[in-house]
Amino acid sequence: MEPAKPAPKVEGPRTWNGFLNHVHEISPATGHNLEQGNIISEPKKIGETLAVKLGFPKSAKVFYEYLSQQEVRTKILAELSVYYEVSLDKLELEFDLKGQEEEFHSVANIKDMKLEEAIKEKEKNMLDNQHLKMAESLFNTKVDKVIVNKKQ
Repeated sequence: MEPAKPAPKVEGPRTWNGFLNHVHEISPATGHNLEQGNIISEPKKIGETLAVKLGFPKSAKVFYEYLSQQEVRTKILAELSVYYEVSLDKLELEFDLKGQEEEFHSVANIKDMKLEEAIKEKEKNMLDNQHLKMAESLFNTKVDKVIVNKKQ
Protein backbone atom coordinates (compact mmCIF):
# COMPACT_ATOMS: atom_id res chain seq x y z
CA MET A 1 0.00 0.00 0.00
CA GLU A 2 1.36 3.44 -0.87
CA PRO A 3 1.74 6.13 1.78
CA ALA A 4 -1.72 6.94 3.07
CA LYS A 5 -3.50 10.03 1.80
CA PRO A 6 -5.89 11.73 4.18
CA ALA A 7 -9.05 9.65 4.40
CA PRO A 8 -11.98 11.26 2.57
CA LYS A 9 -15.18 11.80 4.55
CA VAL A 10 -17.53 8.86 4.02
CA GLU A 11 -21.20 9.72 3.67
CA GLY A 12 -24.25 7.57 3.14
CA PRO A 13 -24.64 3.81 3.52
CA ARG A 14 -21.50 1.69 3.73
CA THR A 15 -21.27 -0.86 0.89
CA TRP A 16 -18.46 -2.97 -0.54
CA ASN A 17 -18.37 -0.92 -3.75
CA GLY A 18 -18.24 2.20 -1.61
CA PHE A 19 -15.31 0.70 0.28
CA LEU A 20 -13.50 -0.05 -2.99
CA ASN A 21 -14.03 3.56 -4.11
CA HIS A 22 -12.74 4.73 -0.71
CA VAL A 23 -9.61 2.57 -1.03
CA HIS A 24 -9.04 3.74 -4.64
CA GLU A 25 -8.90 7.34 -3.40
CA ILE A 26 -6.35 6.48 -0.72
CA SER A 27 -4.34 3.76 -2.45
CA PRO A 28 -5.21 3.02 -6.10
CA ALA A 29 -2.91 -0.03 -6.25
CA THR A 30 -4.61 -1.67 -3.27
CA GLY A 31 -8.00 -0.86 -4.77
CA HIS A 32 -7.03 -2.61 -8.00
CA ASN A 33 -5.67 -5.59 -6.07
CA LEU A 34 -8.93 -5.92 -4.12
CA GLU A 35 -10.91 -5.72 -7.39
CA GLN A 36 -9.24 -8.93 -8.54
CA GLY A 37 -11.53 -10.62 -6.03
CA ASN A 38 -15.12 -10.00 -5.11
CA ILE A 39 -17.18 -9.88 -1.99
CA ILE A 40 -18.93 -13.19 -1.34
CA SER A 41 -21.71 -11.41 0.53
CA GLU A 42 -22.05 -7.83 1.75
CA PRO A 43 -20.13 -7.25 4.99
CA LYS A 44 -22.34 -8.22 7.94
CA LYS A 45 -22.41 -6.98 11.48
CA ILE A 46 -22.78 -9.89 13.88
CA GLY A 47 -23.27 -8.21 17.22
CA GLU A 48 -20.35 -5.78 17.47
CA THR A 49 -18.23 -7.70 14.94
CA LEU A 50 -18.07 -6.92 11.22
CA ALA A 51 -17.39 -9.98 9.06
CA VAL A 52 -15.99 -9.51 5.54
CA LYS A 53 -15.43 -12.47 3.22
CA LEU A 54 -13.68 -11.87 -0.08
CA GLY A 55 -13.33 -14.54 -2.77
CA PHE A 56 -10.76 -14.81 -5.55
CA PRO A 57 -10.91 -16.93 -8.71
CA LYS A 58 -7.99 -19.33 -9.28
CA SER A 59 -6.76 -17.01 -12.04
CA ALA A 60 -6.20 -14.30 -9.38
CA LYS A 61 -4.18 -16.48 -7.01
CA VAL A 62 -1.24 -14.05 -7.05
CA PHE A 63 -3.53 -11.27 -5.75
CA TYR A 64 -5.00 -13.62 -3.14
CA GLU A 65 -1.49 -14.47 -1.90
CA TYR A 66 -0.37 -10.83 -1.90
CA LEU A 67 -3.43 -9.59 0.00
CA SER A 68 -3.08 -12.46 2.48
CA GLN A 69 0.36 -11.21 3.59
CA GLN A 70 0.14 -9.96 7.17
CA GLU A 71 1.39 -6.42 6.46
CA VAL A 72 -1.04 -5.88 3.57
CA ARG A 73 -3.89 -7.52 5.47
CA THR A 74 -3.25 -5.20 8.44
CA LYS A 75 -3.50 -2.13 6.20
CA ILE A 76 -6.74 -3.39 4.65
CA LEU A 77 -8.16 -4.02 8.12
CA ALA A 78 -7.22 -0.47 9.11
CA GLU A 79 -9.11 0.94 6.10
CA LEU A 80 -12.10 -1.32 6.81
CA SER A 81 -12.08 0.00 10.37
CA VAL A 82 -12.11 3.61 9.18
CA TYR A 83 -14.72 3.07 6.46
CA TYR A 84 -17.17 0.94 8.45
CA GLU A 85 -16.44 2.77 11.73
CA VAL A 86 -15.67 -0.46 13.59
CA SER A 87 -12.73 -1.00 15.93
CA LEU A 88 -9.93 -3.24 14.63
CA ASP A 89 -10.55 -5.92 17.25
CA LYS A 90 -14.16 -6.22 16.03
CA LEU A 91 -13.22 -6.94 12.39
CA GLU A 92 -13.01 -10.34 10.72
CA LEU A 93 -11.46 -10.47 7.25
CA GLU A 94 -11.38 -13.74 5.35
CA PHE A 95 -9.97 -14.43 1.90
CA ASP A 96 -11.15 -17.49 -0.01
CA LEU A 97 -9.61 -18.95 -3.17
CA LYS A 98 -12.45 -20.28 -5.31
CA GLY A 99 -12.14 -23.40 -7.45
CA GLN A 100 -12.55 -23.39 -11.21
CA GLU A 101 -15.74 -25.43 -10.96
CA GLU A 102 -17.45 -22.49 -9.25
CA GLU A 103 -18.91 -19.68 -11.36
CA PHE A 104 -17.16 -16.80 -9.58
CA HIS A 105 -16.34 -13.41 -11.09
CA SER A 106 -14.09 -10.76 -9.64
CA VAL A 107 -15.03 -7.08 -9.65
CA ALA A 108 -12.51 -6.59 -12.47
CA ASN A 109 -14.09 -9.47 -14.48
CA ILE A 110 -17.55 -7.98 -14.03
CA LYS A 111 -16.32 -4.58 -15.25
CA ASP A 112 -14.73 -6.24 -18.30
CA MET A 113 -17.93 -8.18 -19.07
CA LYS A 114 -20.02 -5.00 -18.83
CA LEU A 115 -17.56 -3.20 -21.14
CA GLU A 116 -17.76 -6.06 -23.67
CA GLU A 117 -21.57 -5.95 -23.54
CA ALA A 118 -21.54 -2.20 -24.14
CA ILE A 119 -19.16 -2.61 -27.09
CA LYS A 120 -21.33 -5.34 -28.64
CA GLU A 121 -24.39 -3.12 -28.20
CA LYS A 122 -22.59 -0.22 -29.92
CA GLU A 123 -21.55 -2.52 -32.78
CA LYS A 124 -25.13 -3.75 -33.17
CA ASN A 125 -26.47 -0.17 -33.13
CA MET A 126 -23.94 0.88 -35.76
CA LEU A 127 -24.77 -2.06 -38.01
CA ASP A 128 -28.50 -1.31 -37.63
CA ASN A 129 -28.04 2.41 -38.37
CA GLN A 130 -30.41 3.60 -41.10
CA HIS A 131 -27.70 5.67 -42.81
CA LEU A 132 -25.42 2.64 -42.97
CA LYS A 133 -28.27 0.54 -44.40
CA MET A 134 -28.91 3.23 -47.02
CA ALA A 135 -25.21 3.32 -47.95
CA GLU A 136 -25.15 -0.48 -48.22
CA SER A 137 -28.06 -0.47 -50.65
CA LEU A 138 -26.69 2.52 -52.57
CA PHE A 139 -23.28 0.89 -53.07
CA ASN A 140 -24.64 -2.65 -53.29
CA THR A 141 -22.33 -3.90 -50.56
CA LYS A 142 -22.50 -5.23 -47.00
CA VAL A 143 -20.65 -3.94 -43.93
CA ASP A 144 -19.64 -7.03 -42.00
CA LYS A 145 -17.29 -5.56 -39.41
CA VAL A 146 -17.42 -2.54 -37.14
CA ILE A 147 -14.58 -1.47 -34.87
CA VAL A 148 -15.65 0.41 -31.75
CA ASN A 149 -13.27 2.72 -29.92
CA LYS A 150 -13.12 1.19 -26.41
CA LYS A 151 -12.07 4.47 -24.80
CA GLN A 152 -15.43 6.14 -25.42
